[in-house]
Amino acid sequence: MKLFLLATILLLCVPPMNTTPCKTVLRVKKRAMEHACQTHRSNFEGHIRKMSFPDLEVITNFLLGKVLSLTGIQIFDVKLPNIKVNLVPGVGVQVSLESSLHIKGKILFFANVEVNVGSGITADVSVTKTSGGLPLLKVSACKCAMGRIQINAFGKSLIPPMISAIQGHIHAIVSKQLCLTVSNVFVDANMNLGLMCAKHLSKNFELQYKVPTPPVVTNEYVQMDMYAQYKVEEKVLELPTGAQDFTLPPPSPDASDSMVTMGISKDFFISIFTALHTSGKFSQAIPTTTNSLINELKTSYLGSYIPEINRKYHESLAVGIKISLSQTPLVTFQSSQLIIQLTPSVELYAVSPKSGNEHLLTFSVGVTLAAKLDMNVDKLKISVSIQKELSLSLASSSIGRCGCSSSSVSGYMQTVFEKAYLIHINEVLSVGVSLPTLPNMNLVKPVFEVKKDYAVMSCDVQYT
Repeated sequence: MKLFLLATILLLCVPPMNTTPCKTVLRVKKRAMEHACQTHRSNFEGHIRKMSFPDLEVITNFLLGKVLSLTGIQIFDVKLPNIKVNLVPGVGVQVSLESSLHIKGKILFFANVEVNVGSGITADVSVTKTSGGLPLLKVSACKCAMGRIQINAFGKSLIPPMISAIQGHIHAIVSKQLCLTVSNVFVDANMNLGLMCAKHLSKNFELQYKVPTPPVVTNEYVQMDMYAQYKVEEKVLELPTGAQDFTLPPPSPDASDSMVTMGISKDFFISIFTALHTSGKFSQAIPTTTNSLINELKTSYLGSYIPEINRKYHESLAVGIKISLSQTPLVTFQSSQLIIQLTPSVELYAVSPKSGNEHLLTFSVGVTLAAKLDMNVDKLKISVSIQKELSLSLASSSIGRCGCSSSSVSGYMQTVFEKAYLIHINEVLSVGVSLPTLPNMNLVKPVFEVKKDYAVMSCDVQYT
């Protein structure tokens, strides 16, 4: 049951004190919960349809003193014509359902009977967590108001005492079981909520979502603070600067009417790039056979930028490139943009058929990337582009004294980065960051806005 997926996203244990989780804030509007209710009403109907009824056996003073026996009582149809959701501060989520039950049974040796029952159920659902840190939905209060019970014996005449006995039996069972059945819907939901807690991004690379405190319920939305933690080879990733506190300002009067709003902190983005860096994803070996650099990966071509190379190699050799990133990416917000700064080391080497790889030059390169945010189904997608010219400094040389200047080599390096390294980074990022959704829920119509120190994603929800 995914009815309150949106209201219970990411509820996990409080992270240990020695970790540095990054924080985000999630707001789920009342409209989103109403949409979830309407979409998953069949889940409620299915649970109610499974309600069981014992046979009715009553010794009566009618029917010549025989026993009234109503057997085979089953619910054949369930309708929920009206479902409402209210958010009650201090209580939680209040769900109201109107139900119409079509029940069939048989009076032994007498007649088939159909019973139509109307009722109203109001359940208060609190969102908490277990002692072990798992999300927990719990019906804290439930009321069942029974409506009229109509009996049809298909032309057979039932005397009032028979009608009263059947009505009393149905009333007692339905009023007793409806609240229990609704509670069981949420119990079953708890079994599924853990599916969105841990996200396996790749081998030895995992993302876990956690929440330190129960959500805050207002009349318009449910808000919860969330933590996200990466594990690389079973070790919790530590942020280089430590996690900073983050709060999402109250919604403005002209705020988007989207169902869900997520405030994504700077630490959240830092953790993404730190995790990818720690797992070695931002390093790249560019082979000599790279099609996009078929001309650039030759000593004769490189020598047009660095004459010392042509003087050393009279015959053109293939060139290989190794890009290594040892420093953690620097993530900042500038002019309403998410900016990522990398300082990789770029090693150039010639491939000699006789002596193998021969080191040429190593540069320290500074590259500034501007990030574009997007959403695909249930993942946050990030793509980057080079924002400005690269900055270069020569780290080492094996071709003697190199008279090349940074400006003379920057054009070559810019081409390498645009045709190979940038493509590699975007391929790494294309995996996306899994957000807490279940398989049949997509986040649609995303709108991103980059603020001074955080980003805001507003979106709607679609069930498949």
